[in-house]
Amino acid sequence: MAQKRDHSMLYGVLGGFGLFVLLPLLIALYFIWPSYMYSKAHPFYPEGTQLTRTDDRGFREGGAATDTANIPPEVSEEFAQKLREDRFKETPLSDFAQQTLLDIRELEYVDQITNGPWLFWNDSPEETSNGECTDFRIEIYDLDACNYCSIEYDS
Repeated sequence: MAQKRDHSMLYGVLGGFGLFVLLPLLIALYFIWPSYMYSKAHPFYPEGTQLTRTDDRGFREGGAATDTANIPPEVSEEFAQKLREDRFKETPLSDFAQQTLLDIRELEYVDQITNGPWLFWNDSPEETSNGECTDFRIEIYDLDACNYCSIEYDS
């Protein structure tokens, strides 16, 4: 006849591990993860940068969230180089990006930037966009004016 083992000590060790190790780790990730994701999506701005943020997106409504940063001229080229290292492309914008921006009257000034790195993401859901770009993010840096602009648009 097989002897039944008492596993209460094993359960106690596993419960203690979960309580004292995993729970604090999950709590820390809850608070750290959003800022980490934001820093991966947006560049670190040099000291002295003047930053303006707007967000007029609502729940279930379209709108835009923007970051507009005035980069100090003495670090402008260094900032642009960091963007290039992050796979930003050189102007002019692609035809697809230009066409998407033309459809949104408030963003037509981005198309006027002719000197600087840029990046464009099409975040449109495939099942609802019918091949059109309805949700996107564009980041562009105007080397002439030392202005960086990040726009997240949701329709």
